[in-house]
Amino acid sequence: MIDEGIDFQRISSDRIESYAGDRLFLLVGEDQRSIHSAKELMQSPLWHELSPVRNNLVHILDAKWNYDDSITLERLLMALPGILTNKWSSSF
Repeated sequence: MIDEGIDFQRISSDRIESYAGDRLFLLVGEDQRSIHSAKELMQSPLWHELSPVRNNLVHILDAKWNYDDSITLERLLMALPGILTNKWSSSF
């Protein structure tokens, strides 16, 4: 996607395994539809088969971190060490 200049692409849950790397970042919006979709995904058998899930390397974050403005990127750089060491709390 990077090579093709694609910043964002919604993928269906049945294709998530093709995109999952060592870590998985799940960005969840504040709206009920987003929350419901995330919970539904996380309860699926497919979810539990993913390597990052089995290795406890899933980071669930507010969708606001997906903004690409300079202020958000700067804040993300400050928060990222805590996120990567699982010293970050996020609930939905």
